[in-house]
Amino acid sequence: MTTRVYIAGSDWDRIAVVNPELVSARIDHSFRHSADSVGEGTGAGGGSIDIVSVTVTLALVPFLQAVTGALGGKVADFLSAQAPKKVVDLLRRRREETASLVGARNFDYVLQVSDTNIRIRLPRDPVETAEAVQVLLGVTFEQFGSQRVGISWDGSRKAWEAWVTGDAEVTLWRWDPDGREWKPVRPQSCSAS
Repeated sequence: MTTRVYIAGSDWDRIAVVNPELVSARIDHSFRHSADSVGEGTGAGGGSIDIVSVTVTLALVPFLQAVTGALGGKVADFLSAQAPKKVVDLLRRRREETASLVGARNFDYVLQVSDTNIRIRLPRDPVETAEAVQVLLGVTFEQFGSQRVGISWDGSRKAWEAWVTGDAEVTLWRWDPDGREWKPVRPQSCSAS
């Protein structure tokens, strides 16, 4: 497996033109050998599978500013009836342009909350991303402090979920947009049973 992380240079510059909020671009490239029908490795019927995993990390606040800026610069414009289509078009265009630069059509956008250990993974589908970003505009992160937190969109619940790693457990929190707060869902022990 090879890993390339871009934080400067010409490849960085090309990706940053499309994504001005760029923090880093990580490309993991691995090869898996598959067995042939007889199970004898990579013989005549076997081969290898090329797996590429790409994560483009953007700064959260500038990203949200860019999205609302594309809609006229006002949060109220973002919440208008036309906003979801405009955001979908913006995100689809960005994803298509970035895909050719990073060499992978299906890659992950991750937002980094500055000066924290909080990372937010956006959905891959532009329509779902537009919906998730709309909710993200009202989300706060102060309660997590310096804890390591992975946040992702639960499309079936239409809610952001945060997996918070503590000393001995991982706690799942779900954002409540009505109460404008994170609510604990369940803790899980980090130790093996």
